[in-house]
Amino acid sequence: MEPRPGIKNAIMDVVRAKVRRGSRILLRSADNGTTEISEQALSSLIRSAAAAIPGVHSRRCRIEIRSAAASVADEDHPTGTTGTSTNAGPRLIINLRVAAAPGIVIPRTVEALRHEISNAIPASVGIGAGTVNITVEDLYDV
Repeated sequence: MEPRPGIKNAIMDVVRAKVRRGSRILLRSADNGTTEISEQALSSLIRSAAAAIPGVHSRRCRIEIRSAAASVADEDHPTGTTGTSTNAGPRLIINLRVAAAPGIVIPRTVEALRHEISNAIPASVGIGAGTVNITVEDLYDV
């Protein structure tokens, strides 16, 4: 008894789609209202970006959200800098765990994945991706 093709991916999509939407990230604020995105929606966007890279299966995605002001205060600044940021939006720290196909060049593939995520987030939601940490935690059979 073999399941039909794609059933495992369909099950994993359901498992990843939590009922709880997670934290909300403020994208824009104006006099007539705000625009926010849920952490879960942003995780879905990151997983879609990961799906565009051959040889990588995304697993767990965690997103830390820090205000730009808090991020600037936490960072070390070289002598002579003020510690101010030109980006007043949120600072994201993305922690993505992936499984890789055997035989790929992991450093090159992870860098391509980081680049894909760093481009997908601003193109889709208009904020910077921030820090993208990727952990290859397993190999999968192709």
